[in-house]
Amino acid sequence: MDSEIVVDSAYYRLRKDRVEIPGGEILDDYYVREGPSFAVIFALTANERIILVRQYKYGADRVILELPAGMLDDGEAAAAAAARELEEETGYSARSLQPVRDYSVGATNSSAIMHLFFAQDATVRAAQRLDRGEAIEVVLVSANELYDLVARGEIDQIAHVCAVYEMLNRIGYLKHAASGDDQDLSGRRNLR
Repeated sequence: MDSEIVVDSAYYRLRKDRVEIPGGEILDDYYVREGPSFAVIFALTANERIILVRQYKYGADRVILELPAGMLDDGEAAAAAAARELEEETGYSARSLQPVRDYSVGATNSSAIMHLFFAQDATVRAAQRLDRGEAIEVVLVSANELYDLVARGEIDQIAHVCAVYEMLNRIGYLKHAASGDDQDLSGRRNLR
């Protein structure tokens, strides 16, 4: 019915809407965060290690362990952002980068989309190219270690927890873990 932008910055845009919801009720001040959408990358090296990043996050006021990720630039395709963010944050690039799926981040009050990608055979190709204010440590872990990090709450951002479980399931790790099979990921790298 009516919209007004109340905050507009490079990182955050907040819209105040006047809306009519199903049933006819009018809400005069419904706030929606507009984007930005972002890419999350589950990157697997040739020797079956998963690439994580450890960095300080101001909003949480603590150091966070997570998958490589970053915002899409204006007009940038999600796959291009995924490849760019993986290389910028970690120095790695991948032989193969496959889209897995998109997730709504907070459908109640946000238009942002999380684009999940699977990067295979990632190798170091360059030095990190960090954004201003970033200090990122690259951490390599096995699938067992990654599962344990999430189970212990050491990876706790919901988008990244979701991405980790989605990918561990798709590469067959969760099925094998449930059966007590501690084999490596060899032969289980194709998406299902």
